[in-house]
Amino acid sequence: MKAIYYYIFYTIHKLFDREIFQCIGVTSLAKAFLIIVEVWLLMLLLRYSNSIKSILIGNRYLDIILILLIGIITLFNLIVFHPEGEWNLYFEKFEKLSTWKNKAVGLIIWTFITSIVINSVVIF
Repeated sequence: MKAIYYYIFYTIHKLFDREIFQCIGVTSLAKAFLIIVEVWLLMLLLRYSNSIKSILIGNRYLDIILILLIGIITLFNLIVFHPEGEWNLYFEKFEKLSTWKNKAVGLIIWTFITSIVINSVVIF
């Protein structure tokens, strides 16, 4: 699971690894982008389960729960997946993969991210 997560991070990092983003910090930008995608996915899942949520916990507490879940995701992300330097070991492994494998897995990842965006347009 961790390798899949790091490959998604690797793909996003490669997207932002351009001269234009160097002043911001490519790693920080990739982390922020990945957290945004995770939060967006969480919001979609919560939107799908809106009727279940309102029955179980009531509408008043939904905003508080959403804010808490976003905070938990962000902290979990930063503590578990991004200790300094650990992702570099995975990056070295991913750099050694063949170009065909990198393109194929990258296509799968970007298809997944695109489907999240398209799904959010349809659902909202």
